[in-house]
Amino acid sequence: MVEPSPSGSKVFYRKLNRRYPRIVRGDGCYLFDDAGRRYLDAVGGAFVANLGHGTAPVAEAIAAQALRLGYINGTAFTHDPVEEFAAELAVLCPGDLDLVYPLGSGSEAVEAALKLARQYWVESGQPQKR
Repeated sequence: MVEPSPSGSKVFYRKLNRRYPRIVRGDGCYLFDDAGRRYLDAVGGAFVANLGHGTAPVAEAIAAQALRLGYINGTAFTHDPVEEFAAELAVLCPGDLDLVYPLGSGSEAVEAALKLARQYWVESGQPQKR
């Protein structure tokens, strides 16, 4: 049986005997715990908090979009933010690479690339090719 966390938390953390600081807010690249200690956020990830914490323009843009639309499934619909993003990105792409397939992660992109390659051969009349 696993011993309870030293902090009494019910979250199953990867390191069972470690006390994790309870972060209560962020400001730019810094995090602050419930005791007021400041930490440089070196683990937030390049794709999670790359613009910092507590960035008002980012929070305002997120709130405005959430008030308009929370989520749109790209297999059935389109919407202005994705169209604008695709148009801006397509301009930066070399040669005739002018179509964008927005996805949420690298894993999704790899899976989509494999499926697209497979679909190419099926559509070309050579389904045996992989």
